[in-house]
Amino acid sequence: MRDLATNIHGAWLLVGDFNLLRCAFNLLRCASDKNTHHFNSSLADSFNTCINSLALLELPLLDRLYTWSNKRSSPTLTRLDRAFLNMDFSCLFLDCTLTSRIRSTSDHVPLLLTLYTDIPRSSIFRFENARLKHPLFLDSTLPAWSAAQHRDDAARTLVARVKAYRQEVKVWKKKTQNPSLHLL
Repeated sequence: MRDLATNIHGAWLLVGDFNLLRCAFNLLRCASDKNTHHFNSSLADSFNTCINSLALLELPLLDRLYTWSNKRSSPTLTRLDRAFLNMDFSCLFLDCTLTSRIRSTSDHVPLLLTLYTDIPRSSIFRFENARLKHPLFLDSTLPAWSAAQHRDDAARTLVARVKAYRQEVKVWKKKTQNPSLHLL
């Protein structure tokens, strides 16, 4: 994993079955990743140290605890299949989920990674100077500035006027972007 991380730049994701094949050990992160008491804490510490040194985030599996079974009458269940992502990936896909599918033939549960690319729109109001060039802008919006209620002091009056004007500019913007609203 360290070799992989040093050769890849930008956003990346690592999803798979984490086992040490040469010594037949499962790479578990904690004792609760297995339904039996057979847990190697030194391997888990090494695995977690590696993940931390690479600054990886683990995407939590939302709908089950274990992803592998030996399919015996008294089964051993473990969490072997995982998804790790770097910070660039996390910033690119702010909202992603990891869920499981129904196991068919494998002893592993298939995982489904869902990436959402919609970035929420900001609710911050920004006055755009270009609007001042529109011939109807000032005539449509300035009355809101004057109509704002006067307050006890100048600062509160200014805040009330800015809020009223901002609301009117938002309404004006919607009307000019959607010409069908002019007919109402």
